Amino acid sequence: MQVTNAIFDVPFGGSNPSWPIRVIVAGSDFEHRASPVVAKVGNVTVEAILVTLAGDGFVGLLATTPAVGDTLKVGYLDTDLIDTNIPFQTPVVP
Repeated sequence: MQVTNAIFDVPFGGSNPSWPIRVIVAGSDFEHRASPVVAKVGNVTVEAILVTLAGDGFVGLLATTPAVGDTLKVGYLDTDLIDTNIPFQTPVVP
């Protein structure tokens, strides 16, 4: 799997306090397999991950806001997480 970009935004127009942050990840070679994609931003686990059908990225939700500068790490449930060096930046709320 290869991560090329990640965008952090506020999902659902900010109406759901259970999910203050969404991460949209672009890249390649995300496989659909029995051991799913897992991710963290700093110490915050990315939940409800959905990999695109094309395997070119995924979207997930964060239940808490990471610290600015915490980096995105990705992997599979049965592998170590790899640091992408993509830092979290507080999303601008429209």
